[in-house]
Amino acid sequence: MIPLVTRLDEVDRTREMVAEEAERLKQLGVEAASTVPIGVMVETPAAAVMADRLAEVSDFLSVGATTSRSTRWWWIAATPGSPTASRRTIPPCCAC
Repeated sequence: MIPLVTRLDEVDRTREMVAEEAERLKQLGVEAASTVPIGVMVETPAAAVMADRLAEVSDFLSVGATTSRSTRWWWIAATPGSPTASRRTIPPCCAC
């Protein structure tokens, strides 16, 4: 999984790096998978707004409770527990 993704080309570059490493291992005689699934952690506002496009270029997306909570704070540009945040948000529910 690729953390903190903000651009589509990060997925392409990661695939290239995996392919390069697989080739290097092959040349060294190390038995290894030639490719692995590439996933994206949706944890930045940029990744959240382009999740549909990230889904097209990656094998899977990871959007979890912690990620959702972190993304919410990014969206409102606040730090959890700050007086500004308490005025701008609804208290988190048990699903967050």
